[in-house]
Amino acid sequence: MHPLRSLLWISLSVALAGCVSKSERNLDSYRAHVTEVTAALQAQGDADSLATAALLASSASVDRSQELMARAVDLAPGRADIAWLHIALCQPWSHCDTAPLEVRLRAIDPANGASWLGAVERAAASGNDPERAQAFAALAGAERVDFYWVPTLGFAVHAIDRTHRWPRSLAVVDVMGRLAAETIPHYEYLAKPCKGDALADAGQLAAWRGIARALMHGDTFLSEMIGISIAKRAWAEDPGELERLLKIERTEKYRMKAWAELSPRAAADDELANACMEGTGTLTSEQQVATDRLTRARLPLNPPTGTPLPSP
Repeated sequence: MHPLRSLLWISLSVALAGCVSKSERNLDSYRAHVTEVTAALQAQGDADSLATAALLASSASVDRSQELMARAVDLAPGRADIAWLHIALCQPWSHCDTAPLEVRLRAIDPANGASWLGAVERAAASGNDPERAQAFAALAGAERVDFYWVPTLGFAVHAIDRTHRWPRSLAVVDVMGRLAAETIPHYEYLAKPCKGDALADAGQLAAWRGIARALMHGDTFLSEMIGISIAKRAWAEDPGELERLLKIERTEKYRMKAWAELSPRAAADDELANACMEGTGTLTSEQQVATDRLTRARLPLNPPTGTPLPSP
């Protein structure tokens, strides 16, 4: 797991432990409760509930999770958020083929480069240079790399609300943790090749810069930070652009850390959880939710004066 994602996952795990009653802190009891909520979601039968049930079931049974996702997609074939969740819950399993699912997402949201990440990874693993070049070009031409973090958080928590099995604060923390751990790619296959000869050719350099831009316009902190990491290499010879990138990285790292530290409070504060969920109606990214939450908590949005820039 990428260290940035680990930071969020650890903080959310602490929050989860804090908001579960003493009698439920046993892992088996927690799993049993998840099973109960999953069954209630399945009984509700709408697309949001089935997709949420698939998210809760994904760590226990990929086959059941995929069956629930297929039913959700049948009910909402034009929903990009559900289409991506179908891909994300399939991707970790070798016997689950994401390629046709990616084609569907491209048709729904052609500007989203997330639908090309699987093709890039598969081509890199197979050493198929023509396929890799095609996938890289498509990703480089994307406007953004979105995982529909905000709408997925919103519909999943509201679906759990309707089961009357969990308080909203617990639902928010649990869904956030699952989204961080299960629906965001690891990106190593993408970031590692961006060096040396890959940046010496003008065509490849342009592609890497396009990929960096798309990631930096993504809807999660992790995508943005990976994009910045690639951009720093791709613009290493441009002092002005490099300084701009370092200033963005400094601010976003500060906000990400502050948000991770603030998030566990939702475990014991329904009001905070409710405010977070209200924001999903108008906010479009994890970064915007974090900024909104820090503002509501009257915390500064920028690092303290004198905070050094990250390493180039």
